[in-house]
Amino acid sequence: PVVGIDLAGGEEENPVTDFAPMFERIRSFNRWQMQSGHASKRLGVTVHAGETQRSGGLSGADSIRESIRLAWDPATPLRIGHGIQA
Repeated sequence: PVVGIDLAGGEEENPVTDFAPMFERIRSFNRWQMQSGHASKRLGVTVHAGETQRSGGLSGADSIRESIRLAWDPATPLRIGHGIQA
């Protein structure tokens, strides 16, 4: 079974904002699972963010903030991978 998704790769080449529709679908799915009494069937999310700090593009702490804004929800377990620029 699928238990979660992991967004990895270069954060500047693959900005988290490109995946906003996917995160919304996961949040909706997880809320539905919670309301249906199936909390154990929620999908977790890992976003690799904050690995680099460069001028221009979404990176560093900005990437971490945007990842949390787009992916987190009380019903959605979220893990920030790396996050060293926090």
